[in-house]
Amino acid sequence: MDINNIYFGTSGVPDNYFKTRYKKNRKNIVDWLLDLGLNAYEHLYTYGVRGSDEKNQYIKQKINEYNMMLSLHSPYYIVLTSDKKETIENSQKELIKTLDAAKYFNCKRIVLHPGFTNNSNALASFIKNIKEVINNHEYGKYIVPETMGKKSQLGSLEDIIAICQETGIKPSIDFGHLHARDLGCLNNEIDFQNVIIKLEKELGNESIKNLHCHFYPVAYTDKGEKVHRAVMEDDALPKFIHFASIIKEFNMKPVLISESHNSQDIGALQMKDILSKI
Repeated sequence: MDINNIYFGTSGVPDNYFKTRYKKNRKNIVDWLLDLGLNAYEHLYTYGVRGSDEKNQYIKQKINEYNMMLSLHSPYYIVLTSDKKETIENSQKELIKTLDAAKYFNCKRIVLHPGFTNNSNALASFIKNIKEVINNHEYGKYIVPETMGKKSQLGSLEDIIAICQETGIKPSIDFGHLHARDLGCLNNEIDFQNVIIKLEKELGNESIKNLHCHFYPVAYTDKGEKVHRAVMEDDALPKFIHFASIIKEFNMKPVLISESHNSQDIGALQMKDILSKI
């Protein structure tokens, strides 16, 4: 398969990076990914929007110079489903900080965890609160809400479709989360095909053409996601080979971000190798 215009990259900085000459200096992550033959990077604002001016300027320069795909992951503590006004206001402020960073980088994929389903109005609350952000920031339209792995979280495939229908934004599909949430639902090509067919039917072809994807194997319990696994584990599911043929069938040009446990780089390179050979 022609893999031009398909992006392969890592979520955050893999363990192998720290074994290189760069060591603890994360500024050179883009250089390292490029040397590996990868062309995407998801920068994690897990605990808040941080980073020195020097580091940000360097990453921005490299991203632009090599036409790399950059995505930003919003802080995990953003909760737009809360029934507490203060929590919503603080979450919106943090999301706006992420959007400000996206504007600085000219980044057009801002991944967001919707929050917990801690009340019966969680979906409606999220839609209302995210609309306020979208309508008040020029980069709000680039937010991509992510499917979530725990049953206690807002973020089933149906939830994400409803959010996108109501707001006009595009989805981010975390296939590990989907597999865990539905207790092992992605076991073969047909399972992946059904997900893509549903997205295309409900949100249109544009929603799948350049779909933002997280991929990795996962362990789960009856409550959903337990822990990310490494692609080197032979029995680990879901497997990218099952999704690869669907990417080809639907002529997709996705962004494929590996979240394989402590081996994101290995997972990203594996996806690139598999797609290039089918």
